[in-house]
Amino acid sequence: MDQNAPRRYDDEETSLILEQASRLDTDETADEQQALSGQSLRSSAQGLTLAELQSIGEEAGISAAAVARAAVAIARGDHLAPERQMLLGLPVGVARTVVFDRRVTDAEWERMVVLFRRTFGVTGVLRSEGSLREWRNGRLCASLEPTARGGHQLRLSTNKSDARTFNVLGAVGSILGLSLTGLVAVQSGLDPSAAWFGPIAIAVGGLSALARNALVLPRWYAERARQMFTISMGVSEIVEDGDSRRPLTGSAFDVR
Repeated sequence: MDQNAPRRYDDEETSLILEQASRLDTDETADEQQALSGQSLRSSAQGLTLAELQSIGEEAGISAAAVARAAVAIARGDHLAPERQMLLGLPVGVARTVVFDRRVTDAEWERMVVLFRRTFGVTGVLRSEGSLREWRNGRLCASLEPTARGGHQLRLSTNKSDARTFNVLGAVGSILGLSLTGLVAVQSGLDPSAAWFGPIAIAVGGLSALARNALVLPRWYAERARQMFTISMGVSEIVEDGDSRRPLTGSAFDVR
């Protein structure tokens, strides 16, 4: 593949770019946004270049600058769903990656750390090794890593420290308790005076642990995902602000 060839955006990326650009630059209704996306999807089976997207946007009254900003955001991963780690059908971990096509400066990293602390409400601990940067508070981690293309990526990740314990104890307790209850029922012929308390208590304890996770984990995941989205938007603004202060020698992001 020609490294200098303009990047082409697929159908999903095209729809996202035009939708985000219209929000940045116009007050279009949802129907108008849908019609614009439909036009783009019919334009090319092989994807559209940034220039082609800007041409389509201009026909709908969206500035080329807004389309370019939206394309940068999509390439960066701002609008992708967070990664979810599941156990027994429940979320126990969440992560998000934001990709930059240039190195983040020390000053920008410091501003990012301020954003982490303000968003999560904790101070955290800083570490650095070469070009690697890390902010961590327990299982909550933000790491700045070099990419193969010479830029940086910010990796946000965390997992619920007690989720696995409650899930495992809940599953084991439920299975063991229900099995013992069934065994007592078979052996006693449903005699009310049989030793029911122990097996039933084990089963109730296991089911309670699972019920606790079923209530707590979705809310925990939603909150952490919201915080990570807030951070991804914030760090993107920090880097964009850094770009605006640089000499105009080219874009910091590859939006070809």
